[in-house]
Amino acid sequence: MEPGTLKMLTNRQKTVIYIIKFMCRYALTKKVEAGQIDELIAIEEGKRVRAIDAFSIHTPDISVRDTLRLAGVLQQLATSRLLAEQQGWIAKEMAAKVFANIARELGQDVDVAAGAGGSC
Repeated sequence: MEPGTLKMLTNRQKTVIYIIKFMCRYALTKKVEAGQIDELIAIEEGKRVRAIDAFSIHTPDISVRDTLRLAGVLQQLATSRLLAEQQGWIAKEMAAKVFANIARELGQDVDVAAGAGGSC
């Protein structure tokens, strides 16, 4: 795996956290506006915070082991692509495009147009 893969996964995880926080804050804002919850919530004895800030998102740490799993996924994908191509289920060009698209989503730089001599 490329060194950037771990960084890419971490950035995507941050994006997902941001989206989840945004949705939670929106839902909590609507609950406050509807009068269903108080604007300030007690989280500890004597400590109150705004309802929209009274939560946290916890995600697992991304490790090198995760990138190794991705390498396994790419290997399985390559094998499946080859099988589908050999069975005539999919054209060679389409199989290459599918593989490249998925590999790019996993943080790999794949150039279908360069063929066997391209970067992967």
